[in-house]
Amino acid sequence: MARITVDHPKVRDSRKCPLCGDKKETGLVSCWPCYRRYGLRQGNPQAENRIDYAEHELTHCIIV
Repeated sequence: MARITVDHPKVRDSRKCPLCGDKKETGLVSCWPCYRRYGLRQGNPQAENRIDYAEHELTHCIIV
């Protein structure tokens, strides 16, 4: 059976929307207003690049 991996696990665990900086529910990649504003259901390359960047930052950021 194929293993399913979650895209952007760090962003999904975060409570901060990577697009606007406001609060979001964990498990989502953005808050609902940004999801609708950026049309993430249909795909938005610019917004997806920002979400990818946020995932990279959360994965490689060392907090002291």
